[in-house]
Amino acid sequence: MIVRSYRLKTLLRSLIEHHHHWVLVLFGIGLTVILTVIFTWRSAVNQDIMVGRPSPRTINADRDLTFESQLLTEAKRREAANDPRNLVYNEDTQIHGQQREQLQATFSVINSIRDNPSLNLDQQRGQLTELPSLPLSDTLAITILDADDDTWQRIKDQTNALYDRTLRENNYSLDETTLADIKIRYLPYNLPSSLEQDQRAVVLYLVEQTLHVNRTLNQEETERRQQTARNAVQSVSKDVVNGENIVRQGDTVSAEQYETLVKMGLITPELGIDGFMGRLLLALLVALGLGMALYIDQHNLLTWPRALLVILILTVIPILFGRLFIGTWLNFPETFALAIIAIPLAALFNNNLALIVSALVSIVIMFLGEGALQVGMISFAGALCGIYAIRRADRAMAFMMAGVWIALGVFATAMVWRLIQPQGVTWQQTMFTVIFSVLNGGITAMMSLTLHNVLGRVAGIVTPMQLLELAHPNQPLLRRLMQEAPGTYHHSVVVSNLAEQAAERIGADTLLTRVGAYYHDIGKMLRPFFFTDNQYDRSNVHDNLDPQTSAKLIADHVIEGAKIARQHKIPEQIVNFIVEHHGTDVIRYFYQQALQAEDSVDINNYRYPGPKPQSKETAILMLADGVEATVRSKEQSGMLVAERHDDDDHQAPKGCQSIAQVVNQSIDMRIASGQLDQSPLTQHDLNTIRQSFVKTLQGIYHPRVEYPKLIREAQPK
Repeated sequence: MIVRSYRLKTLLRSLIEHHHHWVLVLFGIGLTVILTVIFTWRSAVNQDIMVGRPSPRTINADRDLTFESQLLTEAKRREAANDPRNLVYNEDTQIHGQQREQLQATFSVINSIRDNPSLNLDQQRGQLTELPSLPLSDTLAITILDADDDTWQRIKDQTNALYDRTLRENNYSLDETTLADIKIRYLPYNLPSSLEQDQRAVVLYLVEQTLHVNRTLNQEETERRQQTARNAVQSVSKDVVNGENIVRQGDTVSAEQYETLVKMGLITPELGIDGFMGRLLLALLVALGLGMALYIDQHNLLTWPRALLVILILTVIPILFGRLFIGTWLNFPETFALAIIAIPLAALFNNNLALIVSALVSIVIMFLGEGALQVGMISFAGALCGIYAIRRADRAMAFMMAGVWIALGVFATAMVWRLIQPQGVTWQQTMFTVIFSVLNGGITAMMSLTLHNVLGRVAGIVTPMQLLELAHPNQPLLRRLMQEAPGTYHHSVVVSNLAEQAAERIGADTLLTRVGAYYHDIGKMLRPFFFTDNQYDRSNVHDNLDPQTSAKLIADHVIEGAKIARQHKIPEQIVNFIVEHHGTDVIRYFYQQALQAEDSVDINNYRYPGPKPQSKETAILMLADGVEATVRSKEQSGMLVAERHDDDDHQAPKGCQSIAQVVNQSIDMRIASGQLDQSPLTQHDLNTIRQSFVKTLQGIYHPRVEYPKLIREAQPK
């Protein structure tokens, strides 16, 4: 069952390793979808309030707030742009003179038609109605022809006078608006009363047709001046005081009141397509930023789905809380404890990842509401202090000290923010800043400690505090091992010292290595006397068993050990030490016995179930386990000597070896058999491990030098 489970895990691991890009894509899509839902979700509170409709309830401000009113700002800018002084006109001073000359020319043509005796009345009327410069209607033409010379002269004089007076009273400057107003409001009421009605109509027509626009708007220059005027207007701020009434029940909601409700966070406006696309883009940018960071700087996590799940959770949680309670954070920015997620990220993974997530979350928080910039800055400062203060999360005190640094960082940043504001800072604000900063640090310390342990289990990471608990001698499995297999327990303690020293020298996880060594042989508790560690002066039970049965009983301690560990909820990383510490090595003693007794032997019947070591820590344990057992066996049989030289070989019994020789032989044998092929140990690591083993074992066994034999007995004095 253990082998089958391992093969399934190996297959899944292989699929993930070969398709980790798709894992990253799925992670990014999931994060984008979740963030988009958070950004676009609208609370049902006050959504029934609409501009231009009576308010169904009375709403008062729940906090002090100063915000830039887009509505008031736009109104002021529109007023500035519409100032008449921004209008620029182009004037043609020659048009009026040209038009008056044309009017006089028209009079001359009319005079010639009136005075032409060769034309009858119908012909005269026809020519007047077809004047190219100023065509007249039949009615007007008949009025002109019926008038005697004196009357006609008065019509011409009154036309010229009205024309000149109109220009003079309008400063000889006419635009389209002015001209239209003159025709409607001025000319009809300033016609000469000395003329008949039909004669006044002739005057009105001639003046209207002669007046022309000489003043036109310079569109380009006017728009430039209007834009300059708009840009010169500063943003209009609006102050809202806590408890101030914003809208009363039954009152028609104005656009300004609606804006205030939105800025206060008391109502969520309709997003529209632009708002939705903006929030979707923000979610995409966050997912892309985190995905790029994982791909470039945290590539090993792409094959670790459970770790990605934890990262996703820790990224989404603070954004969700910020979205839900942004009003609270705006009032008390020191209380937004972003470090609660930053510390577990740093402790479970690394500082770089914690910094990236904290920075992205802080940026998002700044977009969540008016005035949220201070919330993002102060919370990021606290997260930064927590990340670099936690270091090794192996004690509760480490989290407490991180909480102290967080409180200091939050307080300092909040005070800087308040001091640079134009209104300054009061002693009451300083007192509240101190209180909330201390609360931030204290709550962060407690919450991050809990999250660290809980999320460590979710991610499949055994935390230092869990390891310390597992390493305590009162741990039930260790006490059982001590009582039921004391020899194995002693062997495990020695191996743990040996492996821990080597792990420290090559930069591996020393605490994990030590605890893994404590538990690697717990499977021997079921049949302790089948192992030489626990036989003492007993007879060897294997003398009465065939080699294959003995080999199976020996190999079973790996399988049984994994079962016992999982039954007692031992973390999987410790179980890896149990199943990997022998790899797929051959149980050589019984294999050799079988070869001597039988003609054909299947070597696979004499192998440990494996798998081979997959990490530096389990590989170190395999080497330490084999070396310690061999050195102890040599020492017990008297075959272990001090450091040897070739010219001293004749002084030691045949088969004796030094500790260095035993270490090198044991390690070389496992390298040759391929047991380290799947571990990340380098040749440099192996050389360092050899040196560490020799130094540690010499301190444990310290074989004495061989004294030379006495040539003659000492003579009594």
